[in-house]
Parts: sequence; C-alpha cells; structure tokens
Amino acid sequence: MDIPDIQVRLLNGEQFSLRESVNKVALALDEDGCVLLKDATDLTTIEGYFSNKKPDQFGYFAINDDSLARCVKRELVTHKAVEAILFTARPDDFRVTNYQPSIIRGGKREVHSLLGRPDEGELIASTPGLVAVTCTHFGGNDSQLIGINIESGSRYGTGKVVEIEANGHDVFMCNAWLKRSVAWVREQPSTEINAIIVSYLWEGFSSKKGMRSSHLCSKIIEITEGDVYRSNGSAVWRKRI
Repeated sequence: MDIPDIQVRLLNGEQFSLRESVNKVALALDEDGCVLLKDATDLTTIEGYFSNKKPDQFGYFAINDDSLARCVKRELVTHKAVEAILFTARPDDFRVTNYQPSIIRGGKREVHSLLGRPDEGELIASTPGLVAVTCTHFGGNDSQLIGINIESGSRYGTGKVVEIEANGHDVFMCNAWLKRSVAWVREQPSTEINAIIVSYLWEGFSSKKGMRSSHLCSKIIEITEGDVYRSNGSAVWRKRI
C-alpha cells in the first residue's frame, strides 16, 4: 500500500508524517477518537457545485439532488491517507455510507456548543476496534482557522470538551463514537468555506446503514474503477492486501 507523506496531528498535539508511523495514527484514531490530516485535501475543482444552492441550518446541502453526483471525486472517496489508516486499523471492506457537501460557517453559534454522534454511536463505542469513521474535507485556504468541539474520551463517557483547531485543506478524521460539534470558521461571522463529509462503516458491523441515494452510489462505483463495488445496494470500499 502506498502511504502518502503527509503530516498528521494527534489529539495530544504531536505531529509527524503518516508514512513514519501509520500504525500509531490508526491506534490514536481508535483510542482518542480523532486525528487531523494536515494540508491533505483540495476542493478547488468542485467549488462551483456550491453556487446558488441553499444549505440547511447546520450547513448541509440536500443529497436528493442528482446534480450532487457532479461533485463526487475519486480522490475524496478513496483518499490515499484515509485508505492507509482505515485498512491498517482493520484490514476488511468498508461501506461508504455518506458523501455530504456542506458549508462551514463563520463565527461561533449555538449549534457549535451541541455535541452529538450517530444513532448507533453507543453500539459502535462498545464494539472493539475501528467500526465507523467520518472524514470532513475542508475547503478554503490553509490560512483559515476552523474550530470543532469534541468530548475527549467519549467512547466511555468520561471525557472533557476540547476544541480542535484545523485549517482549510485539512481532513478531520473522527471515529463515529466521538461526540463532536458542527465545525465553524474562526473568523468573521460572514465567512463561509466549503466542505465534503465522507463516512465509512466496517462491513462486518451489524448494520443496514448504506448510501441513501442509489444515483450517488452508482456514481461512486463508476469513478473508483474497481476500488469500490456494489453489495446489497451499498457502495463498498474493497480492502487493501
């Protein structure tokens, strides 16, 4: 497996190359609940998708629009750094359960103080090993600061609220059991940047959760050229040997 030479920041502030120790990153994702991939993504080619579309109060765009498929990019779905971490943590197939365009808004708002996790978060937390992951790919530029509140140690409900500081072009990779807030741009309230949220679920986990849009599922399979296959109506990322 080709491991990209990008910088990874852990929850404790330690930063090093993913190529230097992918196993350490996989362990941190499992134990701490999140890692930050620095300057690891670029949304420039899909900026136009966000024009003239209105997101909901949390900044999410409706995914029932077939035109959503135009912003699906292989390098985001099967991101090389995410691939290395996922399949190091658990060498098995992962279902792609979400591909969500969104807007990260400026200024801290009420929604940013609310911490949450998916409905199956508690069950995922009680299952050993890496089960489900969400990756938020931030647009904007690397000088823009982005905040995310998390509850460290929320796998066991014993953590405290910590603010993660990211930048444009970073990828915030978090375990599904991690309680976290909506991200915000730490600048003027009028500032907005684009983001793409991609979620993955271990195929061995007992869940029927899958891609809600069959059109989007087909698009992902089409552009990934064999890396992702269809299984029971879901797009599944094939494990790396």
